[in-house]
Amino acid sequence: MNDKVNFSKEAPVSFALCFRTDCVSADHCLRSLAARDLGKERSTLYIINPNLVNPKGGNTCRFFQSSEKVKVAYGFKWMMDHVPAGRIRHIRDAICSMVSQRTYYYLMDGTKPILPDMQRKIGTILQANGLSVPILFDRYEQEYVWRT
Repeated sequence: MNDKVNFSKEAPVSFALCFRTDCVSADHCLRSLAARDLGKERSTLYIINPNLVNPKGGNTCRFFQSSEKVKVAYGFKWMMDHVPAGRIRHIRDAICSMVSQRTYYYLMDGTKPILPDMQRKIGTILQANGLSVPILFDRYEQEYVWRT
């Protein structure tokens, strides 16, 4: 764990914090780490009811948010340049069936992050529609995933 990160400052404003200190996963949960690093910068907070938190942590707690960074992708214009032109509409329609049309364009141009599960889905759609090159998004970053 990187002690130089202030998780409270990194967390989105709407991210719910966990103050359950007896949880075995407290040192590996973004909710707990953000609560631990809380300073005076925030005047209002979203918190999780400690009575609903499972102190066994990990997958036994429905509020657990791993503090492990994940490989997040941005953009897939490069891959779109390598699919047959007649298949682009099919690809857009298939991805838009999972997200809105606006979100599709944000994902394609790299404005919004593409989490690993969505990376797999987009890759499968592209391959099914004639992608002839490896699945490589425009860029990648290692990031914390803050699910609100």
